[in-house]
Amino acid sequence: MNKYNNKGITFIEVMIATLLVVLILLPVFNFLTNAVKKTEKIYVECIAINQAKLIMDTMLFQISWKDIRVDETEKSKCYFEVPKYNDANPIHQAEKAYLEKIIPKLFGEGCVDNNKLWGDGLIETDKGFKIRTRAKVVDLDQETYGIHQDITLNISDNNHEFHFNEITSKDSDGKYNLVKKIIVQVKWSLIKGKDPIEDDNAQNMYLVGFKSNLEGQAI
Repeated sequence: MNKYNNKGITFIEVMIATLLVVLILLPVFNFLTNAVKKTEKIYVECIAINQAKLIMDTMLFQISWKDIRVDETEKSKCYFEVPKYNDANPIHQAEKAYLEKIIPKLFGEGCVDNNKLWGDGLIETDKGFKIRTRAKVVDLDQETYGIHQDITLNISDNNHEFHFNEITSKDSDGKYNLVKKIIVQVKWSLIKGKDPIEDDNAQNMYLVGFKSNLEGQAI
């Protein structure tokens, strides 16, 4: 009579059981991985789009017309400063302090260069995704359209044509400027920690807006 119990689990049975478990869990793992990737994609897209809208809304409604400037040597991005700044003027002081506070929040790291506030920078999210932000401004002034370009207004049922120089005063750059065209670009990578300018598959979005001088003052 055999005193030993030969019943038990062999190594081959363990391997087969492990293989079955892996085959069952692999689709689940792939599903969870894809779900995480899609969630992260939606996350960074939402942040990028919200940042673009924040930049555009702030430039349209919360930053003074005259403080949004075009650099003739760097037209791919705008900059912000109080023209003809007077340190003794409390209004100028308040405008400058506001710009120094809000511009880094809008554009992120790198927007301050040589004490100049540029509409260009890099933002990193809490989860490590990087978003490039940039704002470009085009002055729709007399030099763009010509001093003889007319604007027709209906006044007392009579059409009257105005020249640019009859509607607005010269701005701080000596131009008769009526409208600023604002172009906001955000560019983001779906790879954590990667700068979008180094990613060939980076995503882009543009917003375009127009800002007129509604402040009713000489610029």
